Amino acid sequence: MSDARPPSPTAHPARIDGLTVLRGVAIGLVVLRHAAPDVFGGAGIVGVTIFFALSGWLISGILLGEVERTGRVDFRRFYLNRVFRLYPALIAFVVVLALVGILADPLGQGPTWRYAVPVALTYVADLPLGVWVGSASTHLWTLSVEEQFYLVWPLLIVVASRGRHLRRTLGIAVLLCWLAAVLTVVVVGHDTVAAYSLPTSWFVALAIGGLARALGRDRLTALLGGRPALAVAVVVLALLCVGPELKGNPLTYLVGGPVIAVAAVVLVLAALRVDTVRGVPGRLLLGLGTISYAVYLWNYAIVVWAEAVFADRPTLLVTAGATAVSLGVATASWFLVERPVVRARRRHHARSSARALDLSRSAPGVPSAAPRP
Repeated sequence: MSDARPPSPTAHPARIDGLTVLRGVAIGLVVLRHAAPDVFGGAGIVGVTIFFALSGWLISGILLGEVERTGRVDFRRFYLNRVFRLYPALIAFVVVLALVGILADPLGQGPTWRYAVPVALTYVADLPLGVWVGSASTHLWTLSVEEQFYLVWPLLIVVASRGRHLRRTLGIAVLLCWLAAVLTVVVVGHDTVAAYSLPTSWFVALAIGGLARALGRDRLTALLGGRPALAVAVVVLALLCVGPELKGNPLTYLVGGPVIAVAAVVLVLAALRVDTVRGVPGRLLLGLGTISYAVYLWNYAIVVWAEAVFADRPTLLVTAGATAVSLGVATASWFLVERPVVRARRRHHARSSARALDLSRSAPGVPSAAPRP
């Protein structure tokens, strides 16, 4: 089939419950890894990689839709939307991080918060900066990987779309991202764990999600949308979750990342068919997926702090309690910080669109209303 024209992104509702449930599954795996690393050693990497692939799918869909409608991407609006979506909850987290470091310092790591705050707010937590930011904020490397990826990916989509070789170009980008992961493993040598937080180890997962979106839902469904593919994806991901830690194995970056990302695409195709979720388990995962960003911000830090403060108590009890507290804090973050900002942003867009429409109607030579037939 010709690669000449970019695909028309299939229109989906603004919110599809199946995708939110998939976010809930992904963050649930991350929480399991934080709670029981000896049992679910690979669950964190699986959950994070699902997030990467899902993000690549969703953001690429937004970008492709805008390019198809207007022939361009409004980069200012794109990045402002990301700032307003991500920064409010992140700022709340780093404020608490600094306060805990100043007032309590449960980890005994001194003024590391002074480095953690600017590193978190500038999205460079995944880079080897040579400064110690403390244990409670090391998980922010994943957010940095995503934001660095989206400094380049939107421009690539625009250029590739104008060149009328979108799929081919994004396919080459996936290959280059995988080669970057290979080179990373070679450079770190025997210290494979050093590759864990580097952006070049994970760009391939985001790129696979983006390429999948560009290929189009119909084509992917024909290739990967059947029940056998879904069953294989679920089994592979489940097996990777249970067992030893994966970050020290070079195969995690050479093979694991791409395989998990492709399996995540299979899960996305299945999730797209679920517009509405019913039943208690599904609704619980839907709720968890809704607050997944805040859960990711707060869960690891609260678990680390609690295990340090209550080191003389049973670990299982402390971790369970810390996990429950982190879910409560994340829920409060969603209702008090994230949702109000999102709603305000939507109202602003609505007012701006209405003003633009009024201006266009009042322009010379433009009728104020459509003529009657």
